[in-house]
Amino acid sequence: MPVKSPKQGSSKPGLDYLFSDIQYLKGVGPRKGEILRQNGISTVFDLFYYVPRKYVDRSMIVPMNALSEGMNATVLGKVAGTGIAQGRQRRYITILEDNTGYIELIWFNGYRYLDNAFHEGDIVCASGTVRVYGRLYIPHPEFEVVASEDDETIHTGRLIPIYPENVTLRDNGLSSRALRRIIKPALDQLTEHPCETIPEEWRRQYGLASLERAIQQAHFPDTTEMADSGRQRLAFEELFYLELIMAGRRIKRRQKADGIVLQPPKKNGRQLLNSLGFKLTKAQIRVLNQIYVDMAAPYQMNRLLQGDVGSGKTIVAVLAMLGAIESGYQAAIMAPTEILAEQHYYSMSELLSPLGIPIALLTSSVKKVARKETMEQVASGKCPVLVGTHALIEKKVNFAKLGFVVIDEQHRFGVMQRALLQTKGKNPDILVMTATPIPRTLAMTVYGDLDVSVIDEMPPERIPIATEFIPDERRRWMYEFIRKKVGEGSSIYIVYPLIEETEKS
Repeated sequence: MPVKSPKQGSSKPGLDYLFSDIQYLKGVGPRKGEILRQNGISTVFDLFYYVPRKYVDRSMIVPMNALSEGMNATVLGKVAGTGIAQGRQRRYITILEDNTGYIELIWFNGYRYLDNAFHEGDIVCASGTVRVYGRLYIPHPEFEVVASEDDETIHTGRLIPIYPENVTLRDNGLSSRALRRIIKPALDQLTEHPCETIPEEWRRQYGLASLERAIQQAHFPDTTEMADSGRQRLAFEELFYLELIMAGRRIKRRQKADGIVLQPPKKNGRQLLNSLGFKLTKAQIRVLNQIYVDMAAPYQMNRLLQGDVGSGKTIVAVLAMLGAIESGYQAAIMAPTEILAEQHYYSMSELLSPLGIPIALLTSSVKKVARKETMEQVASGKCPVLVGTHALIEKKVNFAKLGFVVIDEQHRFGVMQRALLQTKGKNPDILVMTATPIPRTLAMTVYGDLDVSVIDEMPPERIPIATEFIPDERRRWMYEFIRKKVGEGSSIYIVYPLIEETEKS
């Protein structure tokens, strides 16, 4: 659902229209209004921000005798016949004809829906890529049954908007065609109720269209360039107000001053740094100082730590956790998978054990007896550092005095999971980490409620990372390269998407 723009900066009548109930628009009514509300469209404003998923160019209808293979074309004709063709692969065929010839429209699924969509004699407008297999056909075209000629200017003869659809919308008479019938007169009303939400100076600075022009061109563009311009303005506005809301949350959080005051580590910090055998990079030192300032402040820290694999995020997190431990608090680190949690546990154990700081691991694989013992140690405060997976947010897991939380691979967790871990303490400081490269402007939007720190420097002893794209025709070369590297004793990791994510994956 789109972000609501504040009602400011323009005339009240225009904004009253934008935020009026969707059911009062021509062609909607209470029943369709309720269906639209279920799909996130409650006001005229929401409807205007329900931008098309694509556009089909119907500015030129191609006669069927002028069609040729590979042509992206729009045809208009009468349904001469329909049916399911058997054979090596079942397919639904609709034969469309005009006064110059005919073409087949072919689908390989959705037979029931298609059988109800077409009737002999219907006038149909279809768009797609023409293919030839004995005869001309268009596979899986975008199509619409043209009901009458009086509204063809909305549905043909121009760039036509195709809106996101689902079964609920379609079954309740809210297809792309129906939405165009609703949106077009609504846009005409917008001309009578002009309004603007972004100052003219900003629009000139960023090359943005006026709100009215942007909405008009996003839905019924004169050209593809104008469609892009309209969508850009609407996207700018949506992200701008989202960032304003996030910035407001940050300010409100800092004004509360109900966080935990944690001091930077002293003895343990010095001892750990002396044992490393290498110096921190300038980027690590800069990021640590940013974290220490937040920790020492009276408000709750919420900071995103971004850095490539091998940039040294873990040592930064450990040094920050030491500050919490020396201040008399516990620290927890939550990872999305058991493998990653175990990696953190073993690497942190090597750093913390020489300092005499106990650390425990809690995942779903930990045996019942060991699990119970760990939970008792954490609840009593005898275990100051706990590493785990989603198991950390279970109701049975209680901390004596949680003051610092680290969440690794932030994007793998939902907002609620992050919030649940925070409830294990009284407004503990939060450090979320990610190795995913995020441009600063995108980070401000996606993680707008977080302050951002970036480790943009690799340790000098690290071998530079080479990233290459291997096209499919070089697949055999890639396999030989893997074979050679494995033969030399190197490790090869093949990363692929999961169908279903679990704690073990």
